[in-house]
Amino acid sequence: PRHFNAGDLAQAAFCYRAAAGDYTLSMRAARHDAAELLGVDVLDTRITTVVTRSGDTISRVHMQLSVADKRHLEARLPDGAAMWSLSINGRATPPSVRTDAQGRRVFLLPLAQSVTGEMRVQVEFVYVVSAAGGFDMRRPRLEGPLFDVPLKDVHWVLFMPEGMRYDDFEGTLSVNDEL
Repeated sequence: PRHFNAGDLAQAAFCYRAAAGDYTLSMRAARHDAAELLGVDVLDTRITTVVTRSGDTISRVHMQLSVADKRHLEARLPDGAAMWSLSINGRATPPSVRTDAQGRRVFLLPLAQSVTGEMRVQVEFVYVVSAAGGFDMRRPRLEGPLFDVPLKDVHWVLFMPEGMRYDDFEGTLSVNDEL
């Protein structure tokens, strides 16, 4: 940097050097607002669902998180679902519930806080969905919970009644035929 007469470039994002002295570099720079940080990183998500012949389901969700400053994880369960239990770091915890703009329930799962840095947090909850006559054995449809943060390393294990298959998957998960 000194032979460019540019001084200290430790904070520089880009540096250019031309071999010929008559070269002109044209560029336009724009400063953008800082992006909001997520406040939590989902490291691992495991969902296990058992389906009955009548179409009722019970699901266990286990998540490993790295929490910075986020106070609650928002979870939207499938329509007709009821949360049976919630534990944060192994301790039973009641969730708060609010209603979103579409009238759906949003569960606010409280996250443990660290005074400094990030903290590993385990979230585990069990929810059930009653089929209530809306389950078609020829064309079963299963939905998982939705969260307000992106998920990584998602594994969903599905147990179907004997003699029943679930295929023709849609969505963003892929089937692992090796299991």
